[in-house]
Amino acid sequence: MLNKRAATTTAALIFTNNTKNMIHTRGAQYLLNTPAGHIAGTFQGYKESPSGLLLRFAIPGGEQIFTKYDIIKKI
Repeated sequence: MLNKRAATTTAALIFTNNTKNMIHTRGAQYLLNTPAGHIAGTFQGYKESPSGLLLRFAIPGGEQIFTKYDIIKKI
């Protein structure tokens, strides 16, 4: 289930991930799971698609799209 909520200057995204709610705000740091290992990324935004929610993160070397299942924890 997806709920969107707007803050005064930053958009926040709330969704359920593995039975816990996570609130995502632009600029927040997360530990992400990649095929090459774990990396830190900064949340930049999201896009809804027919296949699910796509989350955009700034990582070393550029930006990359992840799903909610790639997030390990907020750092």
